[in-house]
Amino acid sequence: MVFSASINSICKECHREPEGRGDLLRILSAGDCFVTRHKAWRIPRNDMRGFCKQTLIFTKLFFIFFLFIISIPSALASPSKLKRHVLSWESAKAPIVYRRLKGETRSIRQLHVSYRRVIRFEKSSFWNRRPFQFTTPLYHHDLLYVGVDAGKFYALETKPMRKKWVFETEGAVHASADLDQDVVFFGDVRGNVYALNAMSGILVWQRRLDDEILSPPLASEGKLYVVTQSGRLFALDRETGDEVWHTEAYEKSWGFSVRKATKPVAAFGKIFVGTATGMLMAYHPEDGSLAWVRQLGDRRELVYDVDATIVPFANTLLCSSADGKLSKVDALDGRIIWSRDVGGVNDLLLANEKLYVTGSGVLTSLHPVTGDFHWQQDFETAEISSAAGGENFLAVVSTSDKFWFLDQDTGDILQRLYVRKGSLGDPLVIANEVYVVSNKGRLLGYRMKELKPRHVQIQ
Repeated sequence: MVFSASINSICKECHREPEGRGDLLRILSAGDCFVTRHKAWRIPRNDMRGFCKQTLIFTKLFFIFFLFIISIPSALASPSKLKRHVLSWESAKAPIVYRRLKGETRSIRQLHVSYRRVIRFEKSSFWNRRPFQFTTPLYHHDLLYVGVDAGKFYALETKPMRKKWVFETEGAVHASADLDQDVVFFGDVRGNVYALNAMSGILVWQRRLDDEILSPPLASEGKLYVVTQSGRLFALDRETGDEVWHTEAYEKSWGFSVRKATKPVAAFGKIFVGTATGMLMAYHPEDGSLAWVRQLGDRRELVYDVDATIVPFANTLLCSSADGKLSKVDALDGRIIWSRDVGGVNDLLLANEKLYVTGSGVLTSLHPVTGDFHWQQDFETAEISSAAGGENFLAVVSTSDKFWFLDQDTGDILQRLYVRKGSLGDPLVIANEVYVVSNKGRLLGYRMKELKPRHVQIQ
């Protein structure tokens, strides 16, 4: 824009003409003479409006260009939205499949969930408004056995739902029980092992071990195997509770440890346990001598415990470690056959020739022989329980407030419920009924009913 052609550019006082753009800008902003500061410049109003309009347009263009430049890195860095669920109903809307399936009819399962009577457990204190519960009920002959954080162990009748007897322990019960020949075995956080008559709740014997007990015991062939938080495996006489043998503890030299322990497993003539050091141990049940050991957890990780219950499968062992690794191990020598990047501290579920693994809020279905993925379901929550299997459905509860029921074959969510405070234990499925101990200190019961499938048209 040429200003000198349209501006009366001679000062009345000093008869000076403006020199360059700097003088013109000063004239437009103050109307002063650049040299004498005389307020004597005469600028036509039309020229002033044109200059201001061009300045405003230039500012807007510069601002738009600036926003475009700073948005390029964020657009490149933002990841694409991950698919939450493989082989689910969302898959039918994939671009390629959508055109082929449009107009077809799809059958959708419908599951009705109804509440049963809720039983309240005693709290550890009046001020403990959120008593965390870590146990999973044990079912035997229409009775449920469960311990709670308040130092109580209950036997509950399921038909009708009511308390049968209560046994008071010396410490909080944070692990499930085991039952053998009408005697129920369990431990508490003070290292006590209890043997109670399953029908009357009368104490048969009690034994104190070296550390707290956070995993279920195992009754097998006249012995009771118990893992303590120190990492030792104890073999006790089933009838008297006397110690037969125990193993040495393996100290963890690096990283943190999960406050949990693995349940002993008897299979293939050996006793298998996992440790906080990330190792899978195989012991001879006669004298507790070590058969073989295999490092499964990655010691470079901060947490690498092997705390999930080991699952025997066709002369192999399926194990999960806290660093997010699922491994299939040869039961004879501990050789690793394959490993997958799924799993965690939760127990595995093997049902209907499928393996179900939970970890980091994700439920994964795999083939137990090859380790191939069937589907995954992301619940978009911090942590979930182990999966419990029913008649073609799965039950999973979160540690905060949700309870999900899923289809075993596809992973589709069939029903979603609200559980106040969530649960740190695992659900228990018995036929068409599901039980879970909530962090509110209550035993919740649900009854499942399969409804007639609903047929919808893919649009």
